[in-house]
Amino acid sequence: QTTDGANNNASTSTDNSVTFASYFDVTIEQKGAQADPTASTPVEFDVVFAEAINPATFTSADVTQNGTATGITWTVTDSGDATTFYLRATAVTGAGTIIPSLASDVVQNGAGANNNASTSTDNSVTYVDSFTVTINQKGAQADPTSSLPVEFDVVFERAITNATFTTADITQNGTATGVTWTITNSGDDINYTLRATAFTGTGTIIPSISAGLVTEVLGTTNSASTATDNSVTVYGTPVKLAFTQEPTNTPTSTNISPAITVEIQDATGNVVPTSTDNITLAIGTDPTSGSATLGGTLTVAAVNGVATFSNIQIDVGDTGFDLNATATGLTSATSASFDITLTPTKLKFSVYPTDSAPSTTISPAIKVEIRDVNDAVVTSATDNITLSFQNDPSTGSATLGGTLTIAAVNGVATFSDIDVDTENPGYTLKATASGLTQDISTPFDILPTAPTNITLID
Repeated sequence: QTTDGANNNASTSTDNSVTFASYFDVTIEQKGAQADPTASTPVEFDVVFAEAINPATFTSADVTQNGTATGITWTVTDSGDATTFYLRATAVTGAGTIIPSLASDVVQNGAGANNNASTSTDNSVTYVDSFTVTINQKGAQADPTSSLPVEFDVVFERAITNATFTTADITQNGTATGVTWTITNSGDDINYTLRATAFTGTGTIIPSISAGLVTEVLGTTNSASTATDNSVTVYGTPVKLAFTQEPTNTPTSTNISPAITVEIQDATGNVVPTSTDNITLAIGTDPTSGSATLGGTLTVAAVNGVATFSNIQIDVGDTGFDLNATATGLTSATSASFDITLTPTKLKFSVYPTDSAPSTTISPAIKVEIRDVNDAVVTSATDNITLSFQNDPSTGSATLGGTLTIAAVNGVATFSDIDVDTENPGYTLKATASGLTQDISTPFDILPTAPTNITLID
């Protein structure tokens, strides 16, 4: 009423209508038949709105991935009632969990109301791709070893299909040859024991598994195996010796170089690196018939299966030596043939000058030999040897005649026409040659010439 008691008419309006639309709920769950974990795409979820929505407002851009999988491509499909939608992850680049959600206010219904943030009972699916595998020496495996089997632990990231893992999947990357493998499942299809049960050639055993050979129950295959230590050195039982660095032609009383080496080997000729046997060298074939002596350290303990003889020498020269190597319980070895050569070091008169008359050839012919340090004649030497006075009692008036420089033949220079023109007692000669120690002759005299006619005077 008004103040004077009048009553109102019924109200009129231009626009007095407001529609109130409340928020609506939405759930996201794994699709009923979705495997979890899975290695296959698509990965499917059901998205259910509490009421029909405007389908144009719901796109893949509205989906938030809350899991650890990466590179997900989504598709959204309306079931046809604008209430239930099928959300699919059609591609995944990185394995992990797929956990989709919708934030609030991203989807609208026909009345313009917005959705609440999605809720879920189980909206998480684990997506797996290739699985890892490691191969390592078994804990108690000796390395190096001569014992079989040689054992390795093979561990897959997850259970595999046992029938897909066979010895054909093993690659031997080491130097050992003819390796035979066996595989034993621990029972969980994850942990396996790989054994090398035989080999024909020693060396390293280094197993690996290439990618894509073994399959697990979800259908994915392994990545290439990795290892911390998957290498074991194998060798046979020591049975024999072998020269691996043969003696070489060497001068007398000189260390043979390079150093002689002798290996301790198994039956197939491979070195046994754990062997430390004492190995002894001796002359085998001796062309000097016992005159030569083998010098140096003749017994050496092997290191890593190899004995090194660094100071071996022979004191008498000749051709056709060989050495024997022996060790207790092992088959001995004989070296290749080699020569001990004579090294010229000095000169030596072998036929001294004898007394003679002035200007008369000294006879027998003077001879000078080229010898080594042990006084052996170096028959291969052809050095030029020169004679001259060492002691000249004529104080320079005498002349040494003949051919004074002669090339040695078979290590000997022969001077067959030497004479001295001045009589005097006590001459000596010296023999010289480049790089060799000279020698001095014994004294000799140049005597007066005996008269050829005797005249008697009364």
